[in-house]
Formats: sequence, structure tokens, C-alpha cells
Amino acid sequence: MTMRSLSRCGYIVAGAVAIVAAAAQSLVAQGVRREVASAARVPLEQSRAAPAARSFLHSLVGTWRFDIWFAGNLDGAPDASGTRAVRALFDDLRVEWTEQLDHTAVQSQGMIGFDERSGRFYSTSVSNAGSGAEFMTGVADAAEPRITFSPMSLLLDAAAGQQSAALSMLDQNHFTWAPLDHAWRAVFTRETAQAVAPAPDAKPQDAAPATDAKPAQDAKSTQ
Repeated sequence: MTMRSLSRCGYIVAGAVAIVAAAAQSLVAQGVRREVASAARVPLEQSRAAPAARSFLHSLVGTWRFDIWFAGNLDGAPDASGTRAVRALFDDLRVEWTEQLDHTAVQSQGMIGFDERSGRFYSTSVSNAGSGAEFMTGVADAAEPRITFSPMSLLLDAAAGQQSAALSMLDQNHFTWAPLDHAWRAVFTRETAQAVAPAPDAKPQDAAPATDAKPAQDAKSTQ
């Protein structure tokens, strides 16, 4: 093969490489455009659900006292009680909580959030009473402030001990959390700030002076 033939061959190879590179860039660009377009096509229902999700999660922020009743105990004292503190995590679409069960060393913590991409809620929890964790995904009820959570697991049989449960906001100061089989129910009541009592070392002059009452005989008769 002559030098001229090699030169022509080199041109052809270089041209082929350039064509392949251009095609690859085009495919990458198309893939990026496709991903951007896919991300931009958020379903209208999901975009509408985000404000309601923010409102729901914002309602959970605060300190709560909770009481738990097990099945069969309809009107008796709670079977267990405790305190849960909820605060915003990063933004208004995620909250985290910590929980302490009264008179025990049992502590739990977790988070509840809303995924704008899927239009679904998610929940995680872990407790020092066990080594496992709970992962759930939830769907909001369109008719009432209620989220129904279902077990979500990376393993096929890991959700065997978990149950679907519902989180229902009754009003701004009460919500319930209970499994769908009604084996138990937890009622949460928001704690409000207590009125501040007067300081024990308050000086007498701080109070309004009392007026001396006159004896009854000094009063004139109206008869």
C-alpha cells in the first residue's frame, strides 16, 4: 500500500471517528433532553398534592403527649403513654421525630416526608428496643387529612411483621396513628405552653393595695 493510500485510509478513519463522536454526543444530548423533559413532565395531580402535603406535615410540628390503647381496652386507662417531639427537617416537606415511652428506657426516632416526584409520602422509624427498622410508603386520602402507610422493604419477606397503618389529623391539636387491623391505637395531643406562675419572691408592693373595709355598723341604713 502506497503512502497516498495510507493517507486516504487515515482520512477515512479520522472521518469515521469524527462521525462516531458526533453521533455519541448527539445521543448524549438527546438523553439529557429526554431526562429534562421527563423531569419537567410532573403529573398535575402530584404538583397539586405538594401544598396539601406541606400543610399536613407542618401540622405535625410540635411536642405531643400520646396514649396507646390495645384492642379490647375501649374505656380503660391507656396501656402506655409517652412524649413525641416533631420538628422540620431541611425543608417543609420533611419532619423528624423523637419519642420517649414513659417509665421505660424505650426510645424511638424517625421521619415522615413527601416525595414530589412520586406524589407519595414515606415514613421511617427505629427503636432502641430492637435492631430492625421500619420503612413505609403512604398515600394521602383526597377526602380527609389522612395518610395510609404500607410496609416497604428491600427484602421480600422482611415486611412479614409490619402492618399497614393510618395517620389521621383530627384537628390542629390531635392526631391518631393506628394499624388497619385495629390491634391498637395511639392518640396524640399537642402540648401547649403552661401559664407562668408568679415568682415566689415577689414583693408585696407589687400587688395592688387593699382597702380597709369599714365595720358594718358604720354603713347607713337604707331602710
